[in-house]
Amino acid sequence: MATTLMKDVYTCSFWGFTFCLAFFWIPVQGDHQLTSSSSPVVSAPGEDVVLPCRLDSEVDAQDWTVEWSRPDVAPGRWDGRRRVDVVYLYRVRVEVRDIMMLSYIGRTSLLPDGLKHGDMSLQIRNVTLEDGGSYRCFTPTLGRGAAVRLVVDPDYVKTPTTETPPRLTTPEPRDESLGNGARSRSAVLASVLLVLLVLLVLGSLAVASFFDRRRKENKGDAAVSLCPVAALC
Repeated sequence: MATTLMKDVYTCSFWGFTFCLAFFWIPVQGDHQLTSSSSPVVSAPGEDVVLPCRLDSEVDAQDWTVEWSRPDVAPGRWDGRRRVDVVYLYRVRVEVRDIMMLSYIGRTSLLPDGLKHGDMSLQIRNVTLEDGGSYRCFTPTLGRGAAVRLVVDPDYVKTPTTETPPRLTTPEPRDESLGNGARSRSAVLASVLLVLLVLLVLGSLAVASFFDRRRKENKGDAAVSLCPVAALC
């Protein structure tokens, strides 16, 4: 019985380790791409605009991190607690305003229910001439980004002929330096599973050892009961 139990423990340990190893190397979110528009988005001052950015397939991204920034405005520089280039930051279902540029707070948002379908497009309300320039949509969950340009033209007049479908851009290369969120979560989960597996193995070994001792004790008790007088045996 104990030998069979030990074999089962070793078999469980082997397949559990194999599962953890495979899980560690598979990113949680898969290998998706971000796409935007290769044509600039044109608007007149005072209008509301949408800067397109979406995944190449419908994926629920509500628990992801989405960052929109202005790479042409001192990228990565901080002014106190704020990043001077961040126009919008969404992190795990919450809009994070603490590090956003003050001029964009209250004017920028993601599309309602857009993240449910992998749409990370940014809406800017009441655009100004200062809003014109380059924008970057980035999600560290994938380590990928996409760029789009906004042109604010005082003489621009929207007509039916100006509404053309946006052409998709070539996705940016994967940003490995900032895009390890999925793999890091995989590592944490794999570590937890590995710890649970070790505890399971140790517990199984303890149970096997207990039954083995009981089996030996039962054999000894049986021998004593069959031969109560040692001198006669």
